[in-house]
Amino acid sequence: MYIQDIDLLHITTSLSHSAPNLTELHLTGLELASNGFGGLVHLIQKSKNLKKLSLSMNKEALMSKTKIFQDKTENNLTPFDLHTGSLQMSKHATQKSKHAFINQHPTGTHSPGSNPPAPTPTTPTSIQTSLLDPQRELSYIFQDHLNTGTKLLPVSRGYYFIPGGKGQRLPLPLCISGQHKSVFHDLFCSIANSPLQSLTFLYPSLYLSVGDLVCLGDCVRRSKHLAGLKLPNLKSIESYMPILLAVGGSNAIQTLRIDSNTVSVWDKAFQLAVTSLRHNSTLRTLSLAHWTFDLQDKHLATLYLQDLLTHSKLTDLNLTQCTFDLSNGVTMAPTLLLPPLLAPPHPQASPQHHGTHWGAAGGGGGS
Repeated sequence: MYIQDIDLLHITTSLSHSAPNLTELHLTGLELASNGFGGLVHLIQKSKNLKKLSLSMNKEALMSKTKIFQDKTENNLTPFDLHTGSLQMSKHATQKSKHAFINQHPTGTHSPGSNPPAPTPTTPTSIQTSLLDPQRELSYIFQDHLNTGTKLLPVSRGYYFIPGGKGQRLPLPLCISGQHKSVFHDLFCSIANSPLQSLTFLYPSLYLSVGDLVCLGDCVRRSKHLAGLKLPNLKSIESYMPILLAVGGSNAIQTLRIDSNTVSVWDKAFQLAVTSLRHNSTLRTLSLAHWTFDLQDKHLATLYLQDLLTHSKLTDLNLTQCTFDLSNGVTMAPTLLLPPLLAPPHPQASPQHHGTHWGAAGGGGGS
């Protein structure tokens, strides 16, 4: 069943007027368009009892419109293919999200020794001077709580944090409303200010852009009520970082399910994510099923993991079919990593680490 834009508008308008006691809403096969999403935003803003929301887009339509990328490998794509595919994706998927940071210091001042950037039509002065400061908004991820001597400073290139290393960049959960033009922006802003407690997305990698995920992370960080988020099967750790980094600033999130069989975690992303999780006091359930941890610095990874398990309030950590690829080329299942921190499940075993259940099914082969 597919719900077209005008149909979604009619459905949400009717619910706004006739279902004040609505507590759960599941919508599948949605068309990405502004009218229907505008109606959904109005419903969320008006409803005082809506607690659970589950969304999925028209999967077949999204996949068919970008079929050109599925039929050919990257090396076989011609310039014509790339141009045609880009037109298809921009027409049928979300609008491309603008950079949420301009290439300057986030406080609005320019880098020492350089000239201040000139305003452009897409970067008005009002936005340039009111940018969010990552070191203020996300101060917890820049703390060296293990005294490793590592100094982490944000570098504004788009809305990315550059942790060092070729090709490494991580999006931050800081959305600037004037520059995020996706239909999901108003939706996530309305959720952040609503009593909604549970949010689920199906097949999100088909329709949530990096900018949308940045905005969703900002929603998680600011919401006072969003206790559960299910966001499965994103393609990379970079896509999940806005969510993981937002958790450290959330006072509401209790359950986070972000299973994916394509995510590979490298050292700096692992350290930043663990630092953020360590700062959270409400999260009880975290599911990372099928993730691969490609960590080169085993000693430092051990320190971060020990510190997280010591300070975390987690009671359910799901590492089903996860693998840990260490710097010596050895692949381990989580039940074999860093004993006794992740001890093998045993029927007679007593609860460890605040009664936590460490889900660790699967062998060394992993996913």
